[in-house]
Amino acid sequence: MTYVVTGGAGFIGSNLVRELKKRGYKVAIIDDFSTGSIDNIPKGTALYTSIDHLTLIEDVEGIFHLGQPSSTIHYRRNRHLVHMATEDMIHILEFCSVHNIPIVYASTSSLYWGHSLPYREYQIPLPFDFYTEVKYFCERLMSVYTNLWRLRGIALRLFSVYGEHEEHKGNTANVLTQMIWAGLKGETFEIYGDGSQTRDFIYVEDVVEAFIKAMKFLQRTKEKYFNIFNVGTGMDISFNYLLRLIAEVTGLQIKVEYVPNPIKNYVMYTQADITKIQTELNWRPKTKLREGIKRVFKYYKEIFKDVR
Repeated sequence: MTYVVTGGAGFIGSNLVRELKKRGYKVAIIDDFSTGSIDNIPKGTALYTSIDHLTLIEDVEGIFHLGQPSSTIHYRRNRHLVHMATEDMIHILEFCSVHNIPIVYASTSSLYWGHSLPYREYQIPLPFDFYTEVKYFCERLMSVYTNLWRLRGIALRLFSVYGEHEEHKGNTANVLTQMIWAGLKGETFEIYGDGSQTRDFIYVEDVVEAFIKAMKFLQRTKEKYFNIFNVGTGMDISFNYLLRLIAEVTGLQIKVEYVPNPIKNYVMYTQADITKIQTELNWRPKTKLREGIKRVFKYYKEIFKDVR
């Protein structure tokens, strides 16, 4: 039996693929490399470049759908991505419904923009750009397919995910990662506003575990099912505090420039309420921020050792 990971050449997807293979599972990746990197694919992993190739994969046991551009920047540059992302989602949901295959979907905490902290799953999303509209629409499609046909699915609303194998993302990488890059390269890091904005930083290894737990839950569920879960730590960390913590853990003295915020509808604060996923999926984050920074610094220090 095979797990399919769409977006398996991306940051989170490739970490998920590595963990699945480490646990002895057979994995097939679907990725068109629009945002992923061939360098992220473990050797010996089956690779397909289009959702249309899904029917070519034998004995599919479950689908992890992470194969969508993960930043509002991509959709601003190319609004046709809205159509492409939703069309791919419908293709996957049709396949899952017909073959009774569970799906775990990577959604986003950006849907909570405008709500009070901490963010809870029952708060009604307020999409404010193309990216958040795509994510919310895909969640709603999962719900419709569950109501009308046989579907077992979970949408995970991911908070601020950081970790290894993010180097190909450039300026769409996590802010924690970009801060470390700036320190390693001796570059100045720009912060919008005064640095008081916060994020709920979650290490990629913990996010991968949430995906796997969600899939195992769906496999035990025999009836049609759809639910949404937050994946975060429950802590809101300011950019200014993060800079100090990175300096304390790594010794990096990061040069910072505070600039006016150029982004409309900028998300100022995020913090997850993770009660639901703790209770229903028995998942909780294990990696403290200080330890996560230490691991990420070690990885990227080797990657950028010849830069300065």
